[in-house]
Amino acid sequence: MNDRGISKLISKMLETAHTDENVFPPTTLYKEGWMLRIILQIQSEGINCLPFSFLPGASWYSEALIGSPFLKRPACKRDALYEKHTHLDASVGHFDIRPGTKTGIELRADSTQFVAIEAKMFSTLSKGVTHDPEYDQAARIVACIAWAISISNRSVNDFDSLGFCVIAPLEQINRGVFSSQVNVNSIREKVERRIDAYSEDNEKHAELLIWYRDFFLQTLERIDLRCFPWELVIDKINDPNVREFYDRCLRFNARAEEVR
Repeated sequence: MNDRGISKLISKMLETAHTDENVFPPTTLYKEGWMLRIILQIQSEGINCLPFSFLPGASWYSEALIGSPFLKRPACKRDALYEKHTHLDASVGHFDIRPGTKTGIELRADSTQFVAIEAKMFSTLSKGVTHDPEYDQAARIVACIAWAISISNRSVNDFDSLGFCVIAPLEQINRGVFSSQVNVNSIREKVERRIDAYSEDNEKHAELLIWYRDFFLQTLERIDLRCFPWELVIDKINDPNVREFYDRCLRFNARAEEVR
């Protein structure tokens, strides 16, 4: 069987995902990850449906990993503070896959745009990491963006577009599900506390303080932080097929939440 035949088999299975004849859980397809990929591809093809534009030369990628200022310290056999690379639902801008990795990304030397997107249906942003339960997903992602800029030989002022956007159902946004995390004061305070935890390691602490002053604070000042509803994205696209896909995402994910 050739590639075309395999593609037809996959399409046949996907077409039944919302029916009683499905052969895998419908949430394999109808979930925020695929909803996000659909709208990013639509945006990349010229229909502006997101709260930001793709700058010339920008691309998008889903399920990328981005480095952190708090990765494991090589000199520490047992680093009680480290975190792993951070997962991004999607990234938009000027970046490449980091050499030697499959999904790690790094900013290009001429990058002027980087936007990280988190997509949600009924879940919330994660509340922390293993070694710091208060260091939530919003603070972590913004810190990682600032770190990516710092190791790319770029200045924050070189960027025309920096953003962290949570796309979620309007009802979730109106209830303030994300407001305590997606705001400047919360992000700054949690990153400061994260840095303070390294105070006994003079060299690392000094490095983090320089990064905080020269990159993080400037990033926090320039970055566009926002929550944006799926419904507004879909209204801008104005395609009944996209709306139907979203309605199925809501229906099947709500059902999954009830089962749990």
